[in-house]
Amino acid sequence: MVRAEEKRGRIGESVSGLPTRHELLLYRRVIKLVNEDFHVDDLARLPEFYRHLVGLAVEITESSGGSLFFSEMNRGGIISIAAYEKEDIAVPGRRFRAGEGVAGEAFQSGRVEVHSPDKPHPKFVTLSSGKYGALMAAPIAVPGQKPEGILCVYRRDPEPYTVVEISLLETLGKIIVSILRLVRLSHDLADSNRHLLDSLECSGALYSLSLKVGDRRSVSEILQEVVVSFSRLFGIERVAVLLKRGDHLVVEIAEGLPERLGAGKVVPLEAAGEKAESRIRTTESKILRAINTCLTERRPIFSEHTGDTLTPSRRIGDFVVFPLFSGRTLLGCVVVAHGPAASIQFDEKEIDSMKEFVSGIGLSIEQARALEINERAYRAAIRAIADSLETRDQDSKGHSARLVRYANHIAERLGFSPKDRRTLEFACLLHDVGKLVIQDQILLKPKKLTDSEMEIMKKHAEIGATMLERIEFLRDAAPIVRHHHERWDGNGYPAGLAGEEIPLGARILAVVDAFDAMNQTRPYSQGRKVEEALEELRRCAGSHFDPRVVEAFLDYPFEDLPNSSSDSSSLF
Repeated sequence: MVRAEEKRGRIGESVSGLPTRHELLLYRRVIKLVNEDFHVDDLARLPEFYRHLVGLAVEITESSGGSLFFSEMNRGGIISIAAYEKEDIAVPGRRFRAGEGVAGEAFQSGRVEVHSPDKPHPKFVTLSSGKYGALMAAPIAVPGQKPEGILCVYRRDPEPYTVVEISLLETLGKIIVSILRLVRLSHDLADSNRHLLDSLECSGALYSLSLKVGDRRSVSEILQEVVVSFSRLFGIERVAVLLKRGDHLVVEIAEGLPERLGAGKVVPLEAAGEKAESRIRTTESKILRAINTCLTERRPIFSEHTGDTLTPSRRIGDFVVFPLFSGRTLLGCVVVAHGPAASIQFDEKEIDSMKEFVSGIGLSIEQARALEINERAYRAAIRAIADSLETRDQDSKGHSARLVRYANHIAERLGFSPKDRRTLEFACLLHDVGKLVIQDQILLKPKKLTDSEMEIMKKHAEIGATMLERIEFLRDAAPIVRHHHERWDGNGYPAGLAGEEIPLGARILAVVDAFDAMNQTRPYSQGRKVEEALEELRRCAGSHFDPRVVEAFLDYPFEDLPNSSSDSSSLF
């Protein structure tokens, strides 16, 4: 509080340049206020803190009320964001243009502007009000820089402000600008941290996609992961990925978008030009025009609401179309959209993060496409080998394909990854590839083999595995082929492995191979009924077969399988 004798003497300025006693007291008050009420990371509480600052200004200058104005960057003026009055409830929101009134003049000049009845301010007359006696406005600014706002106080009585009071208000303005900069710095750091975290999450999501490509995931699986990633990273549930196929686009995957962008829909690639644009405007929605513009100009296209012509579940709000590249090759585009709520809009940093994420998607898609092409070629080669085996031994026709179906069923029950399921499929198709080197008189013998012939036949598993080990993409299938004649109790061949020592894929192959052998009629045995073959598997679970694998196989849909009569003799 300023003492009366100091008011009369107009004292308070520091001769040495050090803070005056009153300024030191002010610093302590501000520090106490900051410690009690200032929460730099809580935007919701800042208005109340600013109001307390105005209250402090009113108190130290013995004023009746006051206001805190901040600069309106886009209007060139100031707006009151906090107000305080001793007797009334002051409402913020009043605006001044730069140079308008005492407050506007202080904002424009960067100096403390003072009005009192004995020394009227020239700008006060036009905005005079009966409730003002004395008034002063101090810039919120660092000396020599443009003000960032204004701190105003007024009195109802005509007593003019003292030099001390003017100095204290000016000092408080300098303190407030430091607080403002701290708030901005904190928010900038928070934004930077959020952007960094977003970038890290995007990088993590892209790394996850690359791992899925490494696991030989299909393009559809990669795209499904893209949709999940948009939801997880950005909270966006409306996504579509369109890929080029010749002279048109195909919607490969879509969630929550209009029917014309549903999965499987074809979108023609329009040539750039007035005629094409005119046709699209009359026959297709904004989002389709944006897609064509995006692909033509090879840049993101932003748009606002599409209106209410769509069914409620298909309406969208703001949307963005991102071009999808692999290197410089344009693969298609990604469409993301908010729901129809008008309050939700894409902000610049959100778009930058999505753009960064989309930029990495194309490579994963292109790699997955290349792998799919290679895999189709591999599968064709593998099936050709399997067919050649079955052509040589007509009694085994369709055997490998049936094993694939059975094994896939078990693998799904046991939670195999897509990569492991493919490896198991290759092993099923090529499990007997070693028989290519077995002589016809042994392989095609219609009668039971002799002991010496059986020993030769047993070598086919080792031979087949050795063949697969020489081919990189089949190398993982080699252990399954090598050990598919092992037994759970350790009495199988070639290595006499037991229990969990036997690769799981080999344990699965052993079960399905035995079942198919029992169910199919061969020159040396009559095929059994399905129920009888399954009963034999149950009986041999725990000795020949892994009980868990047998259990997973029992709920296979056997309705379409041969159900011929058979003798009841055991194959084992």
